[in-house]
Amino acid sequence: MKFVPVNKKVGERIRRYRQLVGLNQESVAEEIGMSGGNFGKIERGEIDINTESLEKLAKLFKIQVASFFDDRPVLGISEKNQNYGYASQT
Repeated sequence: MKFVPVNKKVGERIRRYRQLVGLNQESVAEEIGMSGGNFGKIERGEIDINTESLEKLAKLFKIQVASFFDDRPVLGISEKNQNYGYASQT
């Protein structure tokens, strides 16, 4: 298994959640009180994010802080299990 640094993994998950809610980097950075450049570096895993900013992001994305550290894939709305009914001929 390939080792992925924590800041890289967290950054990738932040990017995925941001994309799922349909926000751009600048608007999220402004919402949590940081520059767009620094937020981009966080998403790329170039710098660490502090716990206060993680809490703000979790609130913005309506998720738990622990979700940024989870190994399970981030599922989008269209990727979640769909419960389809059965069609009948009648």
